[in-house]
Amino acid sequence: MINNLKDKCTSSNMCMTLNANTKIISEINMTGVDYAIQCLKRDLERIFTPGQGAETVIKLVCEPLESEIFHISYPDSSNIIIGAADELGFIYGIFHVSKEFLGVQPFWFWNDQVFNKKEEIFVETLEFISKPSKVRFRGWFINDEVLIHKWSVNGSKEYPWIMAFEALLRCGGNMVIPGTDTNSKLYRETAAKMGLYITHHHAEPLGAEMFARVYPELTPSYAEHPELFQKLWKESIQNQKNIKVVWNLGFRGQGDRPFWADSPQFDTPESRGKLISELIKLQLSYVEEAVENPGCCINLYGEVMELYKYGHIDLPDNVIRIWADNGYGKMVTRRMDLHNPRVPALPAEGDNENKHGIYYHASFYDLQ
Repeated sequence: MINNLKDKCTSSNMCMTLNANTKIISEINMTGVDYAIQCLKRDLERIFTPGQGAETVIKLVCEPLESEIFHISYPDSSNIIIGAADELGFIYGIFHVSKEFLGVQPFWFWNDQVFNKKEEIFVETLEFISKPSKVRFRGWFINDEVLIHKWSVNGSKEYPWIMAFEALLRCGGNMVIPGTDTNSKLYRETAAKMGLYITHHHAEPLGAEMFARVYPELTPSYAEHPELFQKLWKESIQNQKNIKVVWNLGFRGQGDRPFWADSPQFDTPESRGKLISELIKLQLSYVEEAVENPGCCINLYGEVMELYKYGHIDLPDNVIRIWADNGYGKMVTRRMDLHNPRVPALPAEGDNENKHGIYYHASFYDLQ
């Protein structure tokens, strides 16, 4: 829709003008919408040169639409309406205007997009209603944060993370794993305030603190310290219960490895699967006590997926199964040291239909 429609619009009411005098009006009291509005104001400022021109108003209005859907309409020659029923609907509508009218690309920050100043842009007044997404939760895991977590932009270590979350929203995503371990705790509130759902690293059940970090003097064994693990899980639920979360259930060992590395008494697939199954149900009960109608998932990753495939893990029906590639583009189990069984990482026909997800690596460092 980025265009030069001046000739076409001169004698017609099919277009309207955006310029430095364009205003944004909103009575929507949501932090994610507030952030997206500030982005749109920033985009307008770097696109347009100050000058005279028609004053167009972009107005946010509540409309009875499906979740995450937005509606762009033009009631007259000086108003653009962004209608939606929820936070993400408004956010997507605002970023639609930014991309389609102003030409700001989703990865503008990461690709160093160059903005050439202009006096005005003509916009065709074509009504638009977005389509529902085919996948309920869509996002990325900022897993290679070693490349950004010490990077400061204009003196801010948080800014690169904000730009990653903004890019995700501009791409139509709605969920993020905001790093691992301490980073995930640092940046999940920021992501949540921007309108995103939060979920967790597969080695951090419920986004809880790592046992080995909180209790460095103790062996990180559930068999030896069940009450301490449970305490960390409950505390994490309380810390996140007021933001949008897809709760990650499961049990891996400290340092992203099998838990039996610290509990060698679990020396059979049956005993390992039995404990994981019991702890998933326990964690689910904790979440259901604190949160109404929670969304939950489990990452069938590495040894967990292998145990599930061979029937040693029993999962509740309402938990999303997330299947992972091996880090090299193949949907098989990840190699761990010399153990590389290459078990297919795809659901069997009839396995909990419509409750599946995929965790696919864009880049991968497998610690080998």
